[in-house]
Formats: sequence, structure tokens, C-alpha cells
Amino acid sequence: MNELIIDDSNFDEHFFDARKSGPKQGQVLAKFRARAELIEGHMKEQLVYLLKNMPNGGESCVKVMQKLGCATYSDSMRVPIEMAEDLLKGLSDDEVLHKPYEYDYEQFFYTRRENIPQNDPHWSVIEILNLDDHLERKEVTEAGTISSKIIIDKKEADDS
Repeated sequence: MNELIIDDSNFDEHFFDARKSGPKQGQVLAKFRARAELIEGHMKEQLVYLLKNMPNGGESCVKVMQKLGCATYSDSMRVPIEMAEDLLKGLSDDEVLHKPYEYDYEQFFYTRRENIPQNDPHWSVIEILNLDDHLERKEVTEAGTISSKIIIDKKEADDS
């Protein structure tokens, strides 16, 4: 049997961002976790702008760090606090933009178990229990698309 090689060219064919797609039959939830650096760029410029100009900028920064930066919850708060402290200490915007801030990066993907790298400390599997209970069935007809979701099995209903 040939070994499947997943790289940048075919990653999106095998790993589906859990923020944008739901699970499919036979998939598990894979977690990728690594240490990352927030470096100079558009996202960091937005964080500095939010911290300096918006009344609830801290809250907005947490959301940006989580959604765009894939930061863990605690680091999504810690990094903007560190940036704000640096600004309060007198660092200029440019100095804060050039300074790297480390954080824990965490992203979730739906994929087949065999696609997850073995013995890699960055990857772990989260089992999806009762996946069939959450998947919808769709049928395309001439009149349109009919979708249904199984709530309870008829046999289970008859037995109870």
C-alpha cells in the first residue's frame, strides 16, 4: 500500500478547517497545537489600532487573536495585554509592531484518522461521538433540496 503524502499542495483536500466546515462520515476532529510568533503585519497593526483607539479595544483584540491568530483563550488575552503594557511603557507603535510576541497557536480540523501524522507532538485526535446523530441527510429533487435529520431511531421509539 502506498503512503499518502500530504503537503501544501493537497492539505486542503484532506484537512477541513472546523471553523468553516462541519464533520463528514468517517472523520475525526484533529487538533494542531504549536508555539507561534505574532510578527509585524496587518493583524498586528489592527491590534495596535484597537488598543489605542477603541473603547473596548481589549475585547476586540481577544476576538482577533482567537479567530485570525488561532491563539488559545489564555494567550488571546495575554498577548494584547503585553502589547498594551509595552505601549504604556513608552514604546512607539513601530517598536511594538517590530517586537515579536510568542503565543500558543491552536487550530482544529476535520479529517480522516489516517491523515493525522503519527508520533507528532503537535497533533492530537478528538473523537466525535454519535457523529451520525449530528449529520443531516440531503436529497436533491426536481422541486428542490430536501434535508432531514434523524432525531430518534424508530426502533428505539418502539422499544421505549
